[in-house]
Amino acid sequence: MLIAAGLASAMKAATEGAVEPASALTALGNAIADYVKDNAEILFSWTAAMVNPPFTPDPTVIANGEIVDLTIVLTPSMATTQPAALSALAGEIQAGFMTGMYNITDSGFATSPAVMADIPPLTISIMASDRDSAYLQLANQIIDWITAYVPATPCAGTHGNYTGSGSATTIQ
Repeated sequence: MLIAAGLASAMKAATEGAVEPASALTALGNAIADYVKDNAEILFSWTAAMVNPPFTPDPTVIANGEIVDLTIVLTPSMATTQPAALSALAGEIQAGFMTGMYNITDSGFATSPAVMADIPPLTISIMASDRDSAYLQLANQIIDWITAYVPATPCAGTHGNYTGSGSATTIQ
């Protein structure tokens, strides 16, 4: 489950002591991606049936999954204002998610992963006087953005002898 304090802690730890902006941003992007891959839980609605008569429906109607691939590449923006820098940061985080993939990961399922290409724009606004508060605000905004998103593309495949697809219903 995604928890803002956990993401904030991971981002802070990854960038602690970083001197060069490029290396700090690389570490920050990796920390966000790793935390989300390790902690995001996706609930799916599963609809399937046997493809041969008698076309029996699968009694399993829910499945669990996760984000299985996510790379976030952050680079120095050279922006001269904080809003412009945060806009660039948001755009790069969103770009990473747009190529990220999710899938059903429960035992017994063999489904094709889907891409998060339809994720809406991310907006970041940070008004903090210290580093800890800034990371927590950033983490809250990222997690709120992720959990508000419901991926549109189903993950198709099999569950035992049943063939069907799973539609994501929530990310937590």
